[in-house]
Amino acid sequence: MHYLINNFLLNNCFKVTRSAKEESAAAGTLFHNCKFPVHKAFYIAYNVSKGKEDLSTNEFARRLALRQMTCWNFKTKIQHDMDEMNSLSENDKLSIQKILTS
Repeated sequence: MHYLINNFLLNNCFKVTRSAKEESAAAGTLFHNCKFPVHKAFYIAYNVSKGKEDLSTNEFARRLALRQMTCWNFKTKIQHDMDEMNSLSENDKLSIQKILTS
């Protein structure tokens, strides 16, 4: 197990045993193809989705030492995904909530 954890930390991927294919932990998520550190992406995602103040992309760039355009692209991606979630039917929302709470 220790080897698997170290292997993940070094390569940022998991090996799928049946196909011997390596999968990123971020595959299929909002953080897929994220070219900057994940902890910075989490900071932006949290502040966009739950933040009490509406931070500008310039402020994200200043706080996180990233380019403003990088912050703008990621913030736009988050807002687009949030809009898609809001447009789901009640049945779909209940299904997702059931998955998240189980």
